[in-house]
Parts: sequence; C-alpha cells; structure tokens
Amino acid sequence: MIAGVGTFGLNHLIITRKGCLGRLNSLVTDAAIPPTPRPDHSYCLFYQTGKCKACVMNCPSGAIYSDGTIDKRRCDAYLEGKNIHDWQQGCPQCALGPCAMKGF
Repeated sequence: MIAGVGTFGLNHLIITRKGCLGRLNSLVTDAAIPPTPRPDHSYCLFYQTGKCKACVMNCPSGAIYSDGTIDKRRCDAYLEGKNIHDWQQGCPQCALGPCAMKGF
C-alpha cells in the first residue's frame, strides 16, 4: 500500500478505489504532509479472491505470472520489438481488466 493511495495488484501496478493508476514515481520532500489512511483491503481481485487473473491473461508477452512475479526482461523485449517510443511507459494490456475500471 502506497501512502494510502491504493494497493499493488498482481500486475505490480497501483490500484485505487477508482481503478488502476499504472506506475508512479517517488518524490522525496521534507514537507510536512499528513498521512492518508491505508485501505483496509486489497483492491486487486486476485489478492481478494484468488480467482481474477485478467492481467496475466492480457499480457501479450507472457511476462506476468500467477505467483506475483513479473519477468521484466520478457516485458522489455516485447516492448522493444513493438518499437515503443521512449515517452511511452509500455503497453497498457496488464492494466486492463476489472481492476482497471474500478478498484474492488
């Protein structure tokens, strides 16, 4: 769980109560920011019920596994083969599914 924003899904993306946000970066600051309460449950259906594997099935490179691991090299190789531009963060396929539309 990231600062109360949401929870990580099987696809290693952040899922909020509104849906999948994708990847976030870190920001280091010395500002006094009050913490947001963390969600009391995972927004990923797989971690809730063990049944949803939409991100695993949607991954065109087969880089996401049901045990929660991701083969980043396989994902990168797929993206390089697709000539993904530097400004793109990758293909959106692992962010599609029920969690993308609404966090549970």
